[in-house]
Amino acid sequence: AIAIDMYGHIAAGSSSGGIGMKHRGRVGPAALVGIGTAVIPEDQVDDEGTAVAAVTSGTGEHMATTMASQKCAERLYHSTRRGVGGVDISATEEEAMSSFVLADFMGHPGVMQSNSAGAIGVMAVKKTNYGYFLQFAHNTDSFALASMHSNEREAKCVMSRLGGDQVGVVQGGRKIRTD
Repeated sequence: AIAIDMYGHIAAGSSSGGIGMKHRGRVGPAALVGIGTAVIPEDQVDDEGTAVAAVTSGTGEHMATTMASQKCAERLYHSTRRGVGGVDISATEEEAMSSFVLADFMGHPGVMQSNSAGAIGVMAVKKTNYGYFLQFAHNTDSFALASMHSNEREAKCVMSRLGGDQVGVVQGGRKIRTD
């Protein structure tokens, strides 16, 4: 979950039901800061008022190896994508999200060389003085999410799905302007 209060303060949290047949006592990484949840708060000297929160779901071991939510939050905060040799390149939010899934997550050696599938879904919010921008991306068969702002009576719910033979990343978003 990601929440923004009436003052623009952003917070996030995540948890996991864990994987089936896990070892007794295993604690999943979803609730750990930087893996399942990350927040980059507003810097008081930032004229844009930028803050970002990201929550992830997927293959926990791969999310831990890649510090998934922290990397996604950084990509959105700085509007960058991974370039050749790991150099950061300026990008739109949409490019940042796609690059995060494909290059930073799926392209990570710990994910590429693993025997288990690299599955991830990410929901993130970037707050600026111009509004709130919800972004989501996933490489899983489906990804469910909902959003709502204070002027809405009901939440907007989405069940995003990969198309039949589609491979890669599905992404979407929503903008909420502030006046």
